[in-house]
Amino acid sequence: ILKCELSALQKVMYLQTESHVLLSQHADGTTKQTRMSNRVAQLRKVCNHPFLFPEYDLGENLLVRSCGKFALLDRILPKLKHAGHRVLIYSQMVKLLHLLQRLCVVKQYHHLVLS
Repeated sequence: ILKCELSALQKVMYLQTESHVLLSQHADGTTKQTRMSNRVAQLRKVCNHPFLFPEYDLGENLLVRSCGKFALLDRILPKLKHAGHRVLIYSQMVKLLHLLQRLCVVKQYHHLVLS
């Protein structure tokens, strides 16, 4: 088991989720306040990846930097690939598997998604 830190965005979202309100800013500068139900499920989404919230999908260039787990994977996967290892990643969240697939496409890793 490897422990990793939350990214700065995840820390802010975690604190907002604890107060049952999630703030997001649109491109035109307006702020949107979203009330959240089922706090535990929302906290799981924040800890897995901020892009699981559609309003926080910031594009491919921030896919790794916005999530502590993906930053750790970004450091570990090249070393494992160079050593000839294969990697199996399991998740109960299908949307997280889609984000992992995006990571594999961006980093040009051979991958297979079973969902």
